Amino acid sequence: MTDKPRCAVSAGKAVQLLLRQEITTLYTDVQLLELGQRVLFDSIDHYCQITGASLYQFTRRGALRDGCTICVGSRYIVLYNDVVYRSPDRLNWTLAHELGHICNGHGDDGWAEEAEANAFACELLMPEIVIRFLASRQRISYLDLQELFHVSGEAAQNRIRQLKRQREYCATGEERELLRKYLPLLRRIRL
Repeated sequence: MTDKPRCAVSAGKAVQLLLRQEITTLYTDVQLLELGQRVLFDSIDHYCQITGASLYQFTRRGALRDGCTICVGSRYIVLYNDVVYRSPDRLNWTLAHELGHICNGHGDDGWAEEAEANAFACELLMPEIVIRFLASRQRISYLDLQELFHVSGEAAQNRIRQLKRQREYCATGEERELLRKYLPLLRRIRL
């Protein structure tokens, strides 16, 4: 992996994944995405129970705080630590982040890979073009994003900050296509 994260490429992969989905709500439940048979989600405790794997191998020295991905043949298993989650929104973010590692073909967990996985999760759960469309109609706050997209306050605040820092925005053809999929929902929203 290069030292410089390719966040725009990673976000584009999230847009491509969303384009393959049926959009019926602004909330993207990662576990319900159409991913084919190649990705499974499970809690680390359940995985250890059914496979006989040692929980210690995942938790030693803080190796598994939120989630991790293991590859078994051509399939991926995203494991999450269900002990640390008090919020389904936080769990959904972790699953989106791990899916970002998969879609980007990451083999390492360096800072660049983490930035790319976060960019993927951010775009998957709160698509930029959708937020910009909403913001063009009226001012939106992080609380609006939190409510509309079912993300944590921290994730919503980070997304608002990231979009404010970005000076220029030119939607890609895929992003415009994605906006068309969301428009029936967006036209009904009153903030």
